[in-house]
Amino acid sequence: MKTALYSLSIFFGLGICALGFGSPDFSGNWIGDVTRTGSMSVIKHGVNGQMEIATKKLVVMLVQQRGEGLEIESVWSDNSATKLSYILDGNEHSSVDETGNPMIYQAKLNGDQLLIQATRNIKTPFGNTEIPTKEEWVLSADQNTLTITTTTTTQFGSNAQKKIYTRQ
Repeated sequence: MKTALYSLSIFFGLGICALGFGSPDFSGNWIGDVTRTGSMSVIKHGVNGQMEIATKKLVVMLVQQRGEGLEIESVWSDNSATKLSYILDGNEHSSVDETGNPMIYQAKLNGDQLLIQATRNIKTPFGNTEIPTKEEWVLSADQNTLTITTTTTTQFGSNAQKKIYTRQ
């Protein structure tokens, strides 16, 4: 009897502990931390696929995560906003990026990380091109710092950029 009670208490204790270690929740209002990242300016792909150098900077990123869905609204220094949505099931999906360019992506939660691989079809001064990107989202242990590492590959090579955000 003692062995059965001991086994049950271990079983339920481990089950309760496991509840605290679920998937990370990236929901929240995130402010770019320029003291640790530097400029939050980005190269944006303009409307209708025309590439443009961005003079605007990311001010706040509003993230809502519900089940297997992630919605991101980015508000820029010129008060414009862009939106992206992802399905976090690891399957390939077709969508459009922030500026209306066709995009094929895969997004999934992997332990305490969010991994997004996307290929955008962009019109550039050099003609149409596909630009693959990989993003890795990681939350700090206290859930108040978000680090996003983005690697973009073009015909000129690869570029990795790390941005750090603070939850508001």
